[in-house]
Amino acid sequence: MKINIIKKSNIAKVLLFVSGLVVVVITSAFTAYFASRLAENERNNVILYAKAIENIQNADNPDPQLELQILDLNHSVNKIKIIFEDELGQLSGFNFGEKKDNDQEYLMKQKEKLLKSGFIPIEGEG
Repeated sequence: MKINIIKKSNIAKVLLFVSGLVVVVITSAFTAYFASRLAENERNNVILYAKAIENIQNADNPDPQLELQILDLNHSVNKIKIIFEDELGQLSGFNFGEKKDNDQEYLMKQKEKLLKSGFIPIEGEG
């Protein structure tokens, strides 16, 4: 009788372990799936934003107000990190955080990382 109880106890432990393992595997799979979907969505947002800015820059009569509206929309909704460089080489960041948005050294490092990764900057005036 005692051996039977021990067997049942061991079986219960194994079943508990297996069910815990199944929960961990399912949770990991869903996390990976949602993370990849989020990354894809962010990539698409960046591509759309870049196309919008390019179209504004290539327009015959670019509307500076429209560019500011798109930038404001990005700041409040998408939170895409952006680095602008003026004619003098001064960098302005958006959505990096209050302190980092104007930190020239930090923005220069971020710009260098982007350029090394093969990123092609959008050129324009404004």
